Amino acid sequence: MTTFTFSLPLPTRQSRKPPAPPPPKPANRPSDRLARQLALAHHLERLIERGVLRDYADAARVLGLTRARVSQIMDLLGMAVERQEELLTETMKPLVAQSSEPRPVGEPTTVHSTLPT
Repeated sequence: MTTFTFSLPLPTRQSRKPPAPPPPKPANRPSDRLARQLALAHHLERLIERGVLRDYADAARVLGLTRARVSQIMDLLGMAVERQEELLTETMKPLVAQSSEPRPVGEPTTVHSTLPT
């Protein structure tokens, strides 16, 4: 007869702690995604000009996107330069203006949005 002896680690009280809540996500404006895509279009254009990428099809293969999607992203370069600058600088503005001074305890918090209503 063969006998096997082994021990199992029992969970400790520390391992039963609930996981910490995830950190809050930053607020995204609708223009943030468009600004990132515009920046990607400029970056891809520079890579093609330098010869790192051959063409849009090569960029699509490297990024794992369809050629149609890369063409859509590259079409953003046809936007007026003023609108491109507006998009890129708008994303750098803070979403919520916050005071640098701490508020007294018990005083209600007021938040002033920088977005148009």
